[in-house]
Amino acid sequence: MANRVLVLNSSYSPIDVTTVKKGMKLLFKEKAEVVSVDEGIYANYNFSSWSEVSLLRKDFWDENNSYDYFGTDNYVLGIPKVIRLTAYNKIPVTIRLNRRNIILRDNHTCSYCNKKKNLSELNIDHIVPKSKGGKNTRDNLTCSCFDCNTKKRDRTPRQAGMKLVKPPKKPSIYLMFKRYFDIFQNEKYAEWKSFFPEDFLSEIYMSVELK
Repeated sequence: MANRVLVLNSSYSPIDVTTVKKGMKLLFKEKAEVVSVDEGIYANYNFSSWSEVSLLRKDFWDENNSYDYFGTDNYVLGIPKVIRLTAYNKIPVTIRLNRRNIILRDNHTCSYCNKKKNLSELNIDHIVPKSKGGKNTRDNLTCSCFDCNTKKRDRTPRQAGMKLVKPPKKPSIYLMFKRYFDIFQNEKYAEWKSFFPEDFLSEIYMSVELK
C-alpha cells in the first residue's frame, strides 16, 4: 500500500487517512501540523519547523529509517505519517452502509454459524427479508456465509429455525480504519497505534481476512 497519512482532529482523535500529497498540502497551508512520536514522546511541527528538523532527522536521528524523505542534497523534507488539524473539524466520521463495512463490522464472521470466512465466501443477509418488509439498515443487515444464507432463504431466522449468534451492532467510529490493516502491521507506522484504543488494536488483528 502506498504511503498514507493519518489525520487527527485538533483533539488528537483519528478522523481520516489521506494521501501524502493531500497531507503535505494541509501542512503547507498551515491547516495541519506534523505529529511525531519517538519513544512515547510527542512532538509537533509546523511546515517551517518540520522542514528544519527533517535534514537533521535523516542524517543523525533516523538510524532505523522510520521515515521516507524527498528533496535534494541541500533540502530534505520528511514524509509525515501523522498530521493534526490546527482547527477543530466538526464534521463527524461517516460510516457508510455498504458491503465492505458490514463485513468489517462483523469481523468476516457469519452471524449464524459464527465461523470466520474468506471474503469470497461471505455475503450480506437481510435478517428480515425485503419481501417481508425488511429494510437496508444496520440493524437488519448482517454478515452471512453462503451455506447459511442458502439454508435461511427468504425467511426470518425464526422461520428458518436458525439462531442469530451475532446480532448486528452499531459500528465503532474506528471501523473505517480497519481497511488499513496492512499499515497497522507495518512497524514503520507504529506511531499510528498511539492514537487508537487497545480494544480497537486487538480487534483489527482479529478482523483481517483469512488467507
